[in-house]
Amino acid sequence: TQPDMNGGIDWARVDFSVQGMDCAGCVIGTRAALKRLDGVREAGASFGSLEASPAWAVYDPARVTSERMMAAIRELGYTPAISPEDAQ
Repeated sequence: TQPDMNGGIDWARVDFSVQGMDCAGCVIGTRAALKRLDGVREAGASFGSLEASPAWAVYDPARVTSERMMAAIRELGYTPAISPEDAQ
């Protein structure tokens, strides 16, 4: 987590590997779904390999969980997983 000098919130970052995103519309929808969640400050996504595409979010762990973010991605029809670097 990283201290935020403007509010005392310890923001965290999580990276996801998402199967099924293969176009710009997929990326826009995923990013928007993450940003709509209460507690997500920033989010991003891109489509890359045929197997999985990256997505990420900077969030307040006191207000939203990585499990809730994955549920939002699943609601769009994609299959998310926490990237291996974050799954500790």
